[in-house]
Amino acid sequence: WADRRIAAKIYDKTWKNHVETCHTISDGKVEPTMILLDNLDAQTYGPNTKKLRDMGTGSFLYPGGETNELAPVDAGYGKDVKHEVGIELHNWLDSDENLLKWESGPRNGGLSAKDRRVLLTCWVSAEKKRAGLKYYSLWRYFEKTGGLITTEGTDGTDDDKTQPTKMPEGEEHSFVSPTAEANEIEEAAKLAAHTCAKREKRAFAKSK
Repeated sequence: WADRRIAAKIYDKTWKNHVETCHTISDGKVEPTMILLDNLDAQTYGPNTKKLRDMGTGSFLYPGGETNELAPVDAGYGKDVKHEVGIELHNWLDSDENLLKWESGPRNGGLSAKDRRVLLTCWVSAEKKRAGLKYYSLWRYFEKTGGLITTEGTDGTDDDKTQPTKMPEGEEHSFVSPTAEANEIEEAAKLAAHTCAKREKRAFAKSK
């Protein structure tokens, strides 16, 4: 559903506002930013990538065809990781010695970029071990994004558990109005989920 037109609106309004609000430094200058993208047509379209470059934003494109694998991360797992890493950081900074290292540069006995990367890797690893205990949550992230659709059964059982992401009722996103356009996006997302299921069922039938 995120076609070139929608992507352009996201960049012009939502992303531009984020950059100006969170990444503006002294004298109105904007610090460099990076955005992670699914490598869709709308995200590699020349005029849209130029919009990002003009805002000082670089693009990191995931390998094509990996959207299904990334969707569960967007559905909640990524938020869980960031939350737990934040807790690890908070606990680590409880030490005055660590706090001094965090706030000082390498020349003053502080952390180097390599040190920070090692710390972050350790914290993410610790969170992943804890996440393994949250079996239901992990299952649900794959379930709600259609990652557990199978070719078994054709009666639509459990289809309602696949829930394309949408805005909460009554809320208006900064680039989507709660009118025909929002309804169009929601219907397109549902159609995409059902189309994916049909393709898998046809492929399974041919393999027999």
